[in-house]
Amino acid sequence: MLRKQISMLTSDEEYLNGAFPQWESLSDGNWVLLHDFPIPEGYKVRNATVAIKIPGGYPTTAPDMAYFYPPIERIDGANIPATQVTECIDGTNYQRWSRHYRAGTWHPDEDGIAIHVMAIKDWLERAAV
Repeated sequence: MLRKQISMLTSDEEYLNGAFPQWESLSDGNWVLLHDFPIPEGYKVRNATVAIKIPGGYPTTAPDMAYFYPPIERIDGANIPATQVTECIDGTNYQRWSRHYRAGTWHPDEDGIAIHVMAIKDWLERAAV
């Protein structure tokens, strides 16, 4: 049974239902879990679960970072900066990718989970090179 423990914006729910039908939300820590998230070429895994922390004040406050299980490693073994910390989410240790939006790039009236997912995909693409 998929857990939906936190209320999401209607636009976010519609996006998640279409893009990640098996998504879940957890009230313990305000997490959204995106299961079967596709990982691009260049990494040792093809799919992972991505956890996104929904901050207090969202969407005025932007989400940042992404947390992966299993941990994401490059095929060539090269280090991926700012990914060495783990966080226990729902009893599982997730790899934290410390990534943040530059000031003024998050627009709360327009941006939401879909924009953050696009950012996560971009972070993965750039780190794979």
